Amino acid sequence: MKALVYKNRTFAFKDMDIPIPAHDEVLIEIINTSLNAGDYRLTQLNTGLPKSGILGNAIAGIVDVVGLDVYGFKCGDHVAVDTSNAGFGGLAEYVLAKASEVVIIPDSVSFIDASACPVASTTALQALALFKPIKHKDKVLIVGASGGVGTFAVQIAKHLGAQVTAVCSTQNEEMIKRLGADVIINYKSEDLYQVKASYDLILAINGAYPLSLYRRLLKEDGVYVMVGGPIKQFIKNMFLTPLYSLGEKKFKLLNSKSKPEDLKKILQLVSESKIKPIIEKVYPFNEAIDAFKTFEQGHSKGKIIIQIEEDPNT
Repeated sequence: MKALVYKNRTFAFKDMDIPIPAHDEVLIEIINTSLNAGDYRLTQLNTGLPKSGILGNAIAGIVDVVGLDVYGFKCGDHVAVDTSNAGFGGLAEYVLAKASEVVIIPDSVSFIDASACPVASTTALQALALFKPIKHKDKVLIVGASGGVGTFAVQIAKHLGAQVTAVCSTQNEEMIKRLGADVIINYKSEDLYQVKASYDLILAINGAYPLSLYRRLLKEDGVYVMVGGPIKQFIKNMFLTPLYSLGEKKFKLLNSKSKPEDLKKILQLVSESKIKPIIEKVYPFNEAIDAFKTFEQGHSKGKIIIQIEEDPNT
């Protein structure tokens, strides 16, 4: 099989053996893989890289081989999976996954949309409920609303009945409005320091604002959740958030987990047209290195998708 391997800070395409599933695994022929922040962070830190050197953890494809002790799946099933806990492997023609991590894609959901959901949508879902569930008409501020996690967070928060204020740039205002945001703050023309409103929940997905600003913007029993952002800021906040949480206001760093039950919920919402993955661009596999360079720039609207194989439905 063909795979894109990252080694010595360089990407290169290589031919590799197709892996053989263990008794509790399935072999998936990959149709689409979407890029996520985890891919970028691993290359930047140059540590914790998968042994295979194959990045990509948000996958949609077709079951090709089923392990001896696997039930509930058969060859030909359309599936999605988050392989964060299983060595990534999505930037290749085939990948192994524990059957317990794999989710059937609803008939009405395309491979492209399904591949956009693992990691990004489940991260948004977990962030919105990290400390306490959203209540109807809770005020939610989403900083970095136009990326992969942000576009899902806006839609999920609205689905849950929240009043959403989204922070984004000029070029993304119309898109964020279409996703349902009640208030848009254009960070290029408006100063977040001048905002007078207060919020029940703040999701910091991008942007380098200090915790002191977020503390002022929180209601007395409000919650701040850091989902992403600059690596240095994330490390700094690991030490600061416990101090800021000493009072009624709570400050949390999200360590999102691969939860197939969350992915199943999201795919069902997509199938019911209650949320929609936002796709910046679909790249063919042979342009995956260019796709990664675009992703690293950090200005994508929604998700960047790699087309590994042709969709058999088209």
